[in-house]
Amino acid sequence: MPDGTVLRADVVRPDDAAAHPVLLTRCPYFGAWRPMVAETCGADPTAPGLMAGVLGMQAGLSLDRAIAAGFAVVAQACRGTDISDGDFRFYFDEAADGTSTLAALAALPWCDGRVLTFGNSYLTTTQFTAALASTEHLTAMTAWVSPSTYDEDLAMRGGVLLEGPSYEWARQQVRTGLWRDGRADAPQEALPEPVEDFTPYLERVGIAQAARDLAAAHPAGAHVVDWVNHPLHDAYWESVAYPADELAALAVPTLHVSGWYDLFQGGTLRNYTAMAAGAAARGRPGDVRLVIGPWTHLTFDGHLAGRDFPGGGVDDVGLGELSLDFWQAALGDAQAAARLPRDPVRVYVMGADRWIDLPAWPAPDAVEETWRLDADGVLRAPGDEDDAQGFTAWVHDPAEPVPTAGGQMLMGPPENAGPHDQRDIEARGDVAVFSSAPLTEPVTLLGPVRLRAWVEADAADATCTPP
Repeated sequence: MPDGTVLRADVVRPDDAAAHPVLLTRCPYFGAWRPMVAETCGADPTAPGLMAGVLGMQAGLSLDRAIAAGFAVVAQACRGTDISDGDFRFYFDEAADGTSTLAALAALPWCDGRVLTFGNSYLTTTQFTAALASTEHLTAMTAWVSPSTYDEDLAMRGGVLLEGPSYEWARQQVRTGLWRDGRADAPQEALPEPVEDFTPYLERVGIAQAARDLAAAHPAGAHVVDWVNHPLHDAYWESVAYPADELAALAVPTLHVSGWYDLFQGGTLRNYTAMAAGAAARGRPGDVRLVIGPWTHLTFDGHLAGRDFPGGGVDDVGLGELSLDFWQAALGDAQAAARLPRDPVRVYVMGADRWIDLPAWPAPDAVEETWRLDADGVLRAPGDEDDAQGFTAWVHDPAEPVPTAGGQMLMGPPENAGPHDQRDIEARGDVAVFSSAPLTEPVTLLGPVRLRAWVEADAADATCTPP
């Protein structure tokens, strides 16, 4: 890197003397993944090229298939992680390190000067930050489950700090960093292990002290202090957001992928919407594509929380081959471009259990309706007017908050996310429920849902977070 820090990567490439396009991912997790991958494969953890195999879990396409198609694959450990030098800082080094890596790859004799990036979650952070800084040498991106803002998409919901993504994600990075540096593990009272112990710890010390403990243990946890110190959307959060106008101006073919139960679904849709508008204005709507399946942040097999969604897996929809065609089309392959779906949006409709293609998102033929909440707990359909006046009241006890059951969850076991039975929660006295009359015909809900409500609290401080 320009500051002298050495970043290292695992590389697998075709066994010839030709120059090839490069598939690049930049990842902060290899320190934790490398021994697990080695054990699964029966390989030496130091084997060259080992982590290039993450292509399969990050793009749905096997490493062998990509090499056979003429790509080289480079899996780089982010600064301060795994085999790379330096100190890891959440977000803030990724733009400079990413653009420097693109330039370094393009100059290698076995690279033809064209680099395509791939990856999910934080591996989209490394893609977007670099792309927004410079698109030189960048041919295309494949961004699975990507945030767009880091307060509302990751750290918070409705302005309320989420302890799982805020504390637990950083705790894992701190522990991995300590192991990487050959340092003693943090004391149990500061960073409790196993994960089940961290909730009592947070209840005892509070998130502010927990953030300080993380920062004191290792630089990889320092960002949580910033998150706690910025409880409202301000200039700090703006500095780590992707501006819609800059995304629209980003003339890089991009395949966006998300799941209905992914915590970054909103971010992925914002990224896609902005970039699709820019591509359409340039007369190239097919350059920006979107796939949404019945998936969570971590599971893509169409099986969620004990329920199967027929044909809903990444293999069922052929996402790996779609990605390969997308990459080859971005490189100018006309046959690959012809194999791509005509419409740029492909989504799985749960309930109907089928995939549909759309020319845009939201669907151009969607009809937006306004339903009304009534004080008597009734959800009134358009045209079902009533003169009822009043309010709905409930009592919230911070010592016994409403639990979360399913939804767009990240932390914990995979079955935490997805569709869960909400009847026990709806039966609580501190939950307001509004129900419509039985529907008389099938309705497909496909698009953004917004709630406008007036809320008054008799406490000095309160938060209201809709589901």
